[in-house]
This record gives sequence, C-alpha cells and structure tokens, in this order.
Amino acid sequence: MLACDTFPKEIINIFNLLGIDPRKEGEVYECLENEDGTHLYGGFYHIVGRLIDGPDLGIPDEGEKEFSSLGHNDIEIGFNKDLALVPNAFPRPVIQFEFQMNVPWLLS
Repeated sequence: MLACDTFPKEIINIFNLLGIDPRKEGEVYECLENEDGTHLYGGFYHIVGRLIDGPDLGIPDEGEKEFSSLGHNDIEIGFNKDLALVPNAFPRPVIQFEFQMNVPWLLS
C-alpha cells in the first residue's frame, strides 16, 4: 500500500513494536473520501499472539452498540479475536490488529 509511507510516526512505531510490516496487510479497504481530500481507510493485519487483556473489537462494551477501540487522534486501532482471511499456513495462535485512519489519495 503506497500510503504506508504517510502513516504518522506514532503508528509506524506501533507496527514496529508488534513486528508488523505495514505493506503486508490481511485486507485494506476504502470507506469514503473526506472533504479535505483524504480518504478514510480500514483494514487489518494478522499477528501471532493471544489477546490476554484489554478490549476486543469483536465484543461490544457493556451498554454500548459500538465496538471498543484504542484511539490516537483520528486513528482507531485495536485487536480482534474474530478472524478473517487468515492464510492456512499462517502460524498460530493468531489475532487481528485492526485500524481505521485517514490517509491521502496518492494514485493519479
């Protein structure tokens, strides 16, 4: 994904901490174009590990309809035990690192 080069340093640091290559996503999708010309993208990466503590995006917080998440400005990140599109050869145990953020449109 060409936009990986535009990710904020704080997000790149999280990818590095988790050992994720941001160019090797499980899935990335565009949600909408913002008025400022950026695009809202969502997606996920597979990582080896278990969710031991903290919010799971797949389980709504008590009394809320929205999923729980960890936020950084206009960037939403979190972990999910509900898996999608995991390659058969991917090592186990596995969880998904999910994100949603605004990135610039870079294709002509």
